[in-house]
Amino acid sequence: MPPGTTYRHRAVLAYEGGLIHGAEREFQTIQTYTVWVRVQPPSGGTADGAGTYPHGAIVTVTATPGVCYRFVNWTEAGVEVWADASYLFAATADRDLVANFVLVGDANLDGIVDVRDARLVRQAALGLAALAFPQRVPADVNGDGVVDIADAQLIAEALLCLPVPVPICPGTCPEGRG
Repeated sequence: MPPGTTYRHRAVLAYEGGLIHGAEREFQTIQTYTVWVRVQPPSGGTADGAGTYPHGAIVTVTATPGVCYRFVNWTEAGVEVWADASYLFAATADRDLVANFVLVGDANLDGIVDVRDARLVRQAALGLAALAFPQRVPADVNGDGVVDIADAQLIAEALLCLPVPVPICPGTCPEGRG
């Protein structure tokens, strides 16, 4: 029977003298829910935990950023539902979750890390430009919670293919540099 189906059962005992009918009992099959997980952008990382779960089960979905990416949040229908990479919830409905990642250093969100990003981060650090939340996450290159000159410097050094302590991928350096 499909999950969530109600059915009734009555026990009947047959013996030489006739039949004995037990009380009718009502049962339900266990409702199950499907959890889908996707990644945005597809190259940003991986997400685990998709599957079918019985009603009330505790579900854990986990996002893991790829090299040069940082996890931002989990969203459902475009609305943030959780800000940590691991999200625990009870299965009470079908869920379609998206793990969102950003390219570290890509402050203008154009998909590449270049001198325009270093300039924008520098301007933001000096108070000459305002960054929206989606821009602040990749602009905070060193992950200290503040967009400052140090972040602009890290982007500039990566663009010059100098070694930096965080993974920034400008796409212009030989393998193993930048």
